[in-house]
Amino acid sequence: MTSPLRRSTLTIVLCFIVALIEGFDLQAAGTAAAGLRQTFALDPKMMGWVFSAGIIGLLPGAFFGGWIAD
Repeated sequence: MTSPLRRSTLTIVLCFIVALIEGFDLQAAGTAAAGLRQTFALDPKMMGWVFSAGIIGLLPGAFFGGWIAD
């Protein structure tokens, strides 16, 4: 059996890794913005909707992901 301290440490490390990957995901969208704008001929208002939808999509993902994890 693992000790409670080891289990807590593992949980914190896994949460950190998930947050790090989520940050990379958001950063990748920002990096791809110029290419998306040219490819799909998006104006700044539409680009705002694209990025807002991505961030708003994190909410149900976190809700259902947390529910499944529990």
